Amino acid sequence: MDINKLAHALAKILDVKDPVFQQLFALIESSHHSQVKNLTYFLRENVDWNANASEADIKDLTDAVLDLKQNANREEEQVLATLLNNLPYKTNLDVAQAQARVNIANMGLKVNKLVQSKQVDIVQQVTKLTGSGLGGYNTQLRRRALYRVTAQNEPENTSLDLIFKHANKLAIDLDNIIKFQMQNHVNPNSISKIVAKELGVAGKPNPNEDLWETAMQKRYMSTKADMERILVTESKATQTRECAKQYSNLGFTKLKIVTRDNPHVCKYCEGHDGTIVEIKDAVVGMNVPPLHPRCHCNVIPVQMDYKDVLSELN
Repeated sequence: MDINKLAHALAKILDVKDPVFQQLFALIESSHHSQVKNLTYFLRENVDWNANASEADIKDLTDAVLDLKQNANREEEQVLATLLNNLPYKTNLDVAQAQARVNIANMGLKVNKLVQSKQVDIVQQVTKLTGSGLGGYNTQLRRRALYRVTAQNEPENTSLDLIFKHANKLAIDLDNIIKFQMQNHVNPNSISKIVAKELGVAGKPNPNEDLWETAMQKRYMSTKADMERILVTESKATQTRECAKQYSNLGFTKLKIVTRDNPHVCKYCEGHDGTIVEIKDAVVGMNVPPLHPRCHCNVIPVQMDYKDVLSELN
């Protein structure tokens, strides 16, 4: 096994140009666009927020909730409960907030599936890399590793909880944005007419009118950063765990931390570059990457020099 080539190949597994990042950003932007459409619909002229919602709007909402639950597995449904349980579906305000949460839940599920898919891809790539040059690799171990990621039956896989932790914060913030808009919304056309009539000049639109759009845009930008951090960190954690298992299967007992060949590597990771850790003592986030959110460091196996072997024998 050429360790230098392996280190170079491992660094490419989660490259900044990986298309998975564009897929993630597209998911978040699509959710943002849907939220704008949702709130714009309820801000139409002469809407009464406290009036009972129309039967058609309530049906659209209940259909969306049912569709969402049908697309979720049991574990995901438990997480969705924090977003959807005990929500009233009566007034226009209720429906607007509930639709916002359904949208966020859908976004969370899609992001989680994207992270899962990338984790499976990483397991495949690591298995192929460590198996090449050794006459193949244990396909049974590979299948078990893939199942472990896709089934999410290990407590160490926390991507779903992390995703919905941030999704729940987003839902609460959107609730506040919607309530603020409900309390402050005034038809800008009516203001313009009054100003034009009283002053004889064209009136300026209500300054609160576009405030919700700005607030929502900023909040989704924050969510995009949160989800990107989860994708990178959880994917790198999967890569490190799989590397450690494969190295151990190949007979190695130690691994070494290597940083990216990049001038922007943080000082903390630079301090760990070259650190050797016993595989049995490796703990992701403690002594092996990811050492911090968005960490791109890798681990390679430590090959003993013949001089070291002779030294130990002597």
